Amino acid sequence: MLHIVSAPTGLNSCKSVLENGDAVLFIGDAVYCARSIHSSSTYVLRSDIEGRGLPIPTDVNPIDYDQFVDLVVEYTSSVTWI
Repeated sequence: MLHIVSAPTGLNSCKSVLENGDAVLFIGDAVYCARSIHSSSTYVLRSDIEGRGLPIPTDVNPIDYDQFVDLVVEYTSSVTWI
């Protein structure tokens, strides 16, 4: 499953159902929380994190919009946490 976290308030709900093999993508204001989950399948929308002047964490994969679409196609289901 792909978990798209779009606001910091959705992080706790996401964490409570996160399973092995899931991916997490931080977008919008949730990029402030990108260091909260440590997994090789943790992503951040590059334009959102750079637009807020934040450094990209070394353990998070920065992606662009095309790669965002690729993630949605790759995972059979997704949920957005706000």
